[in-house]
Amino acid sequence: MPLLCAATAAAVLCPIAAANAQALVLRGGIDELAVTGSLLADEPLTGRGSALAGDKTPVRPERPAASGQNYQPISQGATAEDAAEPQRSDPPDRDAAVPTARPRTTDTASLPDEIQTAATNQDRTELFDDRPAQRTPRENRRVAAISGRAPQREAEPYAPLGLRIGNFDVFGELDQGAMWTSNVDSSPTGGEGVVSETALRLTAVSDWTRHSARLEAQGLWRESVSGASLSEFYGDARGALELDLTSDFALRAGLGYAVRPESASSPVEIVGIASQPTVQTLSAELGLEKRAGRHRFNVTGSVERDIYSDADLSTGGTLSQDDRNSTLALLSLRAGYEVSPALIPFVEADIGRRFYDQRTDDAGYQRSGDQYGLAAGLEWNFGEKLNGEFSAGWVEERFDDDRLKAISGPGLAAAVDWSPHRGTSVELSGTTIVEGSTTPGESGSILYEGLVVARREIRANLDAEAGLGAAWRDYSDSSDHELRWLARTGGTWWLNRYAGLDGRLEYERFTSTLPGRDYRTASLYLGLKLQR
Repeated sequence: MPLLCAATAAAVLCPIAAANAQALVLRGGIDELAVTGSLLADEPLTGRGSALAGDKTPVRPERPAASGQNYQPISQGATAEDAAEPQRSDPPDRDAAVPTARPRTTDTASLPDEIQTAATNQDRTELFDDRPAQRTPRENRRVAAISGRAPQREAEPYAPLGLRIGNFDVFGELDQGAMWTSNVDSSPTGGEGVVSETALRLTAVSDWTRHSARLEAQGLWRESVSGASLSEFYGDARGALELDLTSDFALRAGLGYAVRPESASSPVEIVGIASQPTVQTLSAELGLEKRAGRHRFNVTGSVERDIYSDADLSTGGTLSQDDRNSTLALLSLRAGYEVSPALIPFVEADIGRRFYDQRTDDAGYQRSGDQYGLAAGLEWNFGEKLNGEFSAGWVEERFDDDRLKAISGPGLAAAVDWSPHRGTSVELSGTTIVEGSTTPGESGSILYEGLVVARREIRANLDAEAGLGAAWRDYSDSSDHELRWLARTGGTWWLNRYAGLDGRLEYERFTSTLPGRDYRTASLYLGLKLQR
């Protein structure tokens, strides 16, 4: 019984709701009082006036007699004639009364009731879509042409470009010029002359993701053009390899070779020679670094061998220097603690032995012996502004022959790079060297060397540098000592990225408490520098 009553009520109400949907058209602003009154009244809402449009006179539209009779719209704007009128394109004023919207002129009289209802609902929806649409900001904005942008200035327009060979960047530099000097061979007996100087430097740096390698080679040829005679060659080649084995272990290896004429300021003085002998030095090292928390441990083994050629005598013939050939093997142990990421204090101990090729030299002395060293220092790294290390301690070498006094003294070492501001760099280096001797009855000496070089980029195409160096030698068997100091300044004016004019001015002075060893040298160099 309840289901029968519900079905009867639904059959009665559905035609009424469909008729009301056809007659109800939303127009203009909503009058809440009128809508409330319409809902409370007894007569249907379709029999009242259009309260939503503000019309107070009720109008009852006639219902179609049959579903086949054509529907005649009575609202304004529903006919084809009204639809032909042009509509306003200006947005409506929100404060003014909203005009009556015109529905679409779709002829729905001949359509079924369900399609007519859907069309009428679509017309109501479009009444609210007549508002002007808000423009969405464009995401693909126009970008200026690349050719129209101002070119960016290079940070280093005169830096060498280099060549790409495999995974290495190779840089080359060639200097060719002439040098006037007051002392061609920097000796007590040297004379004035003009010398042709040629220098070649090559550098290769790896471009690997994890490990790193570096190769350096340079050569310097000097030949007399006029004045005192001179012919000499300096050469140096070094290679370094660093392997990151794990996050805590790193392996470092290096090889080196150098050849040069022995300096006139050498502690071993050979009487009556026409030219100094040539010295060849071969070196190799292998080190392993371990990181354990803030602790740093490093063990390095190194080997250095010196080979001397025969000395040419002024009276003709040669003098053998085989008794000076030796090999030094050292083992260095370093332990440090990272106080901060930029500061690491450390202690270092060295132990090694020097082997001479001849167990007994020409004077009958056994010069092989043991070498010891102990130092404490500080390593720092503040980025490009300041980095390096400094250490101080004690070094000693004891000989197998008891007649020779041990060589001992303070040991100093430093390597500092400082950049006070962009375009300026200062490099400081220092080292301590134990020097042997073949002079009968003499053990040798300790040499302390230091050099400071400052470089400044005055302009993008103008570089300048100045350097000051000093060397102090202390003889262990006597109170004799020697001092050598060097001052130089120069610069390069780059014509383009590949060529520049180079100039250099140097002054060197050597003084000794030993007789007949003092000398001084002044020189001026001008040349052309090529780079790639």
